[in-house]
Parts: sequence; C-alpha cells; structure tokens
Amino acid sequence: DVYKRQLYTHNYELRDILSALSKKLDLRLTAIHLIGSTLLSSQTSYISALLVSLSAQMSIELPYLNVFSKIDLLEHFKDDLPFKLEYFTQLEDLSQLLTYWQYESNMADHPIFAKYKGLQAELIDLVEDSTIVPFIPVDINCRESVLRVLQLADQSNG
Repeated sequence: DVYKRQLYTHNYELRDILSALSKKLDLRLTAIHLIGSTLLSSQTSYISALLVSLSAQMSIELPYLNVFSKIDLLEHFKDDLPFKLEYFTQLEDLSQLLTYWQYESNMADHPIFAKYKGLQAELIDLVEDSTIVPFIPVDINCRESVLRVLQLADQSNG
C-alpha cells in the first residue's frame, strides 16, 4: 500500500501520465479512491485514510470519488463501529471522534492518547477545513451500489 501512495505523493509521474492521457487521447478520467471499510473500526486508521485520500485528491488533479469498499464486511464488525456508517461517509463533525476516544473508548487512559490528542485535533481540523469529497459505500455484490459509483463517475466528467 505504501508503494501505491508513492506513485502520487513523492513524484508527479502519475499525474503527468493521467494528464497526457486526458489531453492526447481526449479521455475523460475520474480518480476513484478505494478505502476498505474495515478501517472504520479504528478511528486512527480512519483519520489516516482521510489524510491519504485528501493528499491523493490534491495531487492527482482529476475529478475524484472516495469509495468505501468491502461494505459487505461491515456485518462482521458493525458492533466495533463507534458511529453509524453515515457518519463516516458524510465527514460531518469529525471532532466527535475525539470525544469518543476521550470518554467512551479504552484509549482515554492510554498515554499515547494524551500525548497526541492535540495532533489528532489538528488533523481533524485539517480534514474538516479541506474540500475532501464524501465517501460512497459500495458493495460489490449489490449491482445498484456499483452502478451508483459508475453514475457518479460519469457525472463528475460532465
């Protein structure tokens, strides 16, 4: 996964290739960033995924969709989620994650939480102040779900 991120975070080759494809072949491209829904059970992994998505969105310079993949696996860990799926897809009031960590999770007494609470708050503010695109849940076993992503990709290109 680290190598995939390096394609667009450490150099501009991928962006240049996509730009050349768009211009020379007159293609309308949309970047679709897949994030496994299993990351939702870990608040720190979720924030990390948001930051990776934001970085990609800014680096690639294409119409952009965020997609939570493997939604069908939510059934196996839905009790581990601190909030409903809609909370994670809409990216509203992410500061609730800090409140959850502080008062309802087992992280409240952990020394790392106390040490990095300010950093987590700043990262949440960064994501909330950005133009990050909300997430679309997709279940590969649900035809309508996949078609919705395709339709949104088509709409993003005009």
